[in-house]
Amino acid sequence: MTRAAPAISLHHVHVQLTGSEILRGVSCRVPRGCLVALVGPNGAGKSTLLRAACGHVPLSAGQVEIDGQPLHRLSRRHIARSVCLLPQDANLAVPFSVREIVAMGRNPHLGRFQPLGRRDTEIIAWAMRQASVESLADRPVTRLSGGEKQRTLLARCLATEAPTLLLDEPTSCLDILHELEVLELLQQFARQDKTVVAAMHDLNAARRICSHVVLLHEGRVAAQGSPAETLCQDHLERVFGVRVAAASQDSLVFSLPSAHRADP
Repeated sequence: MTRAAPAISLHHVHVQLTGSEILRGVSCRVPRGCLVALVGPNGAGKSTLLRAACGHVPLSAGQVEIDGQPLHRLSRRHIARSVCLLPQDANLAVPFSVREIVAMGRNPHLGRFQPLGRRDTEIIAWAMRQASVESLADRPVTRLSGGEKQRTLLARCLATEAPTLLLDEPTSCLDILHELEVLELLQQFARQDKTVVAAMHDLNAARRICSHVVLLHEGRVAAQGSPAETLCQDHLERVFGVRVAAASQDSLVFSLPSAHRADP
């Protein structure tokens, strides 16, 4: 039996932005039906990797494949139906309603000037329920809190029905209740054979809910594999400059290395 191609593969990918090399020969494979954490210090290249994986930034070298097919050979409509990016810095300056923003997720499935059909409307309502924004449906996005905007954008992503979701810090700005709801939702999608790649700062959440971790450092893959293999003392001290002071099945406790501690 032929094995299915990974949902996304990056092969020796280099990206330069404003004269600086952000990604430096990144290679990784994202298996289908997995919840993958993309972790690393600020400036490691996490957002750029997500954008490169769906063609939102040009490559200076290397290749990206979606479902085994080179990205540069796919149409924009095909890519939009296959992969959805939830950016960290989406512009929501125009006062569209929450429902209108979520409905934009159906655009890859509609022809020019084609109105929403019954199934589109049902999917939009489902996506708003999943992201807990149905009570905000008629509110302009310019009147939302940061967390409400984040959940609205997640709902728009879900409305695309893309089998692969690329999420840039999907729990930023969320209170603890909605953070837990979103993390549970991501696990649920992975169980339904969707592929989710989420840039995360919470290493304990990555360790707890993800099946695979990609650790970036200075634009390169420092480690990748299971959470236990990747989020270990050696890698964390080398990449983040912290020590694991204590570890249990559910959490890690970090401390500064002795060289960083102030003298009494």
